[in-house]
Amino acid sequence: MRSLRRSQAGFTLLDLLISLTAISVVATAAIAAYFASPGITLEQAAILLARDLRAAQNRSAFLGSPCEFVFHESGYEVVDSKGLLITNPRTNLAFDREYSRDGVFEGVRIKSLQVGGDGRIRFDNHGVCGGGGQIVLSFRDSERHLAIEPGSGTISIPDSSSGWRDLGH
Repeated sequence: MRSLRRSQAGFTLLDLLISLTAISVVATAAIAAYFASPGITLEQAAILLARDLRAAQNRSAFLGSPCEFVFHESGYEVVDSKGLLITNPRTNLAFDREYSRDGVFEGVRIKSLQVGGDGRIRFDNHGVCGGGGQIVLSFRDSERHLAIEPGSGTISIPDSSSGWRDLGH
């Protein structure tokens, strides 16, 4: 009777621990491989930038307070009319993005900016985008373009692999 109970006892704690460890290792490798793909990484970085642009535009319109995107080689920040960093309304954190700080986007660069003379995108106190333009993100040998329509601020990613569309909010 005892030998019958032992064979039906199921998994030991050690068996479960080994299984969970193996699953964790495989999941970690799969996630790293997925985000190592330039197409996936750039698509997600472009969508993140588009959402941040829309959040800044909505913030300006809602609060009646102008703001501007200030770009650097590996990221951007959003500042108020006094040049002070503002809070991202979606996350309630400082509104800055540095791709090199985020392991998922490490290696993403802002390759070129065709926005205004000083490389900034401005939203007035009604959320209207003054100039519009184009931003090119790069990762390894790949690029992703992001276009901003003057006035409306409608955002598009012409070479989007996911079919992302700006819903305007």
